[in-house]
Amino acid sequence: MGRDAVIERAASAIAGPSRTVLAYGPSGIGKSRVVQAVTERLAADGWCVLSASGNTALSAVPLGALAPVLAGDPVGMATAAGDPVALYAAASAAVRDLAGGRRTVLAVDDVSAVDSVSVALIAQLVEAGTLRLIATVREADPLPDALLSLAASGDAVRLEIAALDVDQVSELLTRVLGGPVAHRAAVELHGVSHGNPLFLRELAIGAAGAASLVCADGLWQLVGEPVGTPALRDLIRARLRQLDDDERDAVERLALCEPLAFDEFTRPGAPEALAELEMHGLIRVDESAARMRVWLAHPHYASAVRDSIPRLRALSLLVEQADVVASRPMSAGDELRVAIWRLDAGGPPTPGSSPARRRWRAWHTTAAPPSGSRPPRSRPAPTTRRRCSCTANSCGRSAEPRRRSRRSNAPSGARDPTPPPRNSSRPSARPAPTCSAATRWAVRAASHCWNPCRVPSRARRRRSRSARRCSS
Repeated sequence: MGRDAVIERAASAIAGPSRTVLAYGPSGIGKSRVVQAVTERLAADGWCVLSASGNTALSAVPLGALAPVLAGDPVGMATAAGDPVALYAAASAAVRDLAGGRRTVLAVDDVSAVDSVSVALIAQLVEAGTLRLIATVREADPLPDALLSLAASGDAVRLEIAALDVDQVSELLTRVLGGPVAHRAAVELHGVSHGNPLFLRELAIGAAGAASLVCADGLWQLVGEPVGTPALRDLIRARLRQLDDDERDAVERLALCEPLAFDEFTRPGAPEALAELEMHGLIRVDESAARMRVWLAHPHYASAVRDSIPRLRALSLLVEQADVVASRPMSAGDELRVAIWRLDAGGPPTPGSSPARRRWRAWHTTAAPPSGSRPPRSRPAPTTRRRCSCTANSCGRSAEPRRRSRRSNAPSGARDPTPPPRNSSRPSARPAPTCSAATRWAVRAASHCWNPCRVPSRARRRRSRSARRCSS
């Protein structure tokens, strides 16, 4: 899907003057499928097609990749591996016997994982014109030294296998699901899979199995979060299993805390580990901001790594990374990140260290601030405003009955012409407050807080004006 131009170019190059075609791309992008389509086209044209594949487990075994392909007796081929001349003669004779006079092409999947003896023999056979080579190279993996001269020759062709775009994803899903797909679903699946066909297939299978991808009125729609299959997680973990301790530590920190700035990796050996991870295509670096930030190359890497981290290890990494960021001057975004990490670790978030918060915390923790001092010019939390307004309405007020309640007991129209004496037992209108000094300072702080309840609404002001008109 969407590879017709690449396949046509590769088939034309092999059938023409090119001796070597190398297909580059990340894992799962479709390199092997392109090579398979090219060899099928060449086989239909009468070519003899031989296939081999690299294997990390067999990379240390001489002729581990090529002996089963070129020899009916693999043991005899392995015996000749000690003599380069005898080995080349035996391999050339095996290719001629298999070809039967036809032109021969050798397709090698993941040539970077092929053992050195097989790679050297392949290079000799290509140089001699015995066969032609089409191979896949995983992104960021080094090309074997024996093939560098062939790759640098003028007739070599390099194919860059790109990711699928949204239209190609929609067309592919339509063919696989047997019906049209909603554009929003295609966009979301493209964003999650990054246009990787392998990830897209596993995500579509997982979403359909979890009832997140459903067909409604003949249109496939995504109604939930797309989830990958266990096979996808196993593929990712198998690739991450080859990392050393420093690289694994960096990947785990990114899975829990991404994105991270480059200078937030403080473990010894972290810069070298990040360089290796970037070279292998496991992380991506963003230099658009003021500080260089590091992300994992794919969001499913993060989910696969998080699922494999022990809980105690995850808590330790979260707390350690929060301490690293909190030990430096922090912005508002850094304070939010640290708080989230500490909450994920099961602890309380640490208050920020901004100057405004320090002033508020210092003022509120003072038992008896100096007379005449005022709180800082910043708004407290909404709950603080409500609590302060309630305190201001209740503190310092006497529970004695109001004066108008006493007047209500008097006869209508009666009024006492003589005021009560000063030394009478009548309670004072403003008794001395009986609350503590801390409460009084809280009330005084509330008097300087902005309270939305004190601001009259438009309807309240309109009713007040109408009442004044009626009274006048």
